Amino acid sequence: MASPFLATRRVFASAVPRGQLSLLSSLSSLRSRALPHGGSLACFPPASPLSAAPLFSSRRAFSSAAEESGASQTLEGRYASALFRVAKRKNQLEKVYADLESVRNALKDSGEFRLFVDSPAVSVQQKLDVLQQLVNRYKFDALTGNLLTTLVENKRLPILARVADAFDAMYRKEKGEVKCLVTSAKPLSAQQQKEIVAALQKRAGSQARLIVDYAVSPQIMGGLVVRLGEQVLDFSVVSRLDRLQSQLLAPL
Repeated sequence: MASPFLATRRVFASAVPRGQLSLLSSLSSLRSRALPHGGSLACFPPASPLSAAPLFSSRRAFSSAAEESGASQTLEGRYASALFRVAKRKNQLEKVYADLESVRNALKDSGEFRLFVDSPAVSVQQKLDVLQQLVNRYKFDALTGNLLTTLVENKRLPILARVADAFDAMYRKEKGEVKCLVTSAKPLSAQQQKEIVAALQKRAGSQARLIVDYAVSPQIMGGLVVRLGEQVLDFSVVSRLDRLQSQLLAPL
């Protein structure tokens, strides 16, 4: 089945000045599996023009905090942290997390949605118009909408994926979850997976709830590469060969 996302930058360049319909169609990667009500954004009518007023009348409590300098956090970390604090205080953490998971899926699955987010050819007002319909259509929480609005108005929308990733990490830490990715040169047996999980659980601590995914990469030649939270444990054959080569090339 042909992909519905066939537009290119040329399509965006020609379509954007004429209205929002093609932009809305490009957001249809927010599929029913990721969104609470299903459906496709392709069925939206063209957005009606809005004034330059914010999408929401409520105060964006996290906006100024996110823009403040912080030596220990990245810009996306500051946005995510401010949003996390407000969402937790308002008991909307689960809803905001679900909203951002939908957005992360769209950014992962659709090159056109990423283009919409990243492209300077789409004006601030056009992005606000489209995102307002997105928020309304899928009943995103007002805090999620405020994040999107603030990023657009501050010309920070291209960091949306990194903000969502940072929020995901904070949410999982709050829940005591640790994401793990185990990469091997060939598929692991059920017994091997069981042994690896036991070892990872011991390393992460008994209170941690591991969320383990597996990937296969023949390039590592053998052994394992394990990402445990923010740690990367490289036990691959190719890594050992690289270290050996470095030692052989080092001056005596």
